[in-house]
Amino acid sequence: MGNDITVEFSGRPLPAVNVLRFRRQVGELPHLLLSIDLDRPADIGGGVVELDEQTRALLTKLGWTPPGEDS
Repeated sequence: MGNDITVEFSGRPLPAVNVLRFRRQVGELPHLLLSIDLDRPADIGGGVVELDEQTRALLTKLGWTPPGEDS
């Protein structure tokens, strides 16, 4: 017997999730880490990821290019 878990989002299973971690500390924004195994097929029907401006700015400084923007 393994340690299989089922992660659901809005009632739909996300079968390719291999890490899900949530942390909340006083005085800090909540942190959610969701890691998806890209080698494992998953049909989740699309989705939307929203980032607050502080997170978006930090990721951009680290070299991330937001989808739909030229690099």
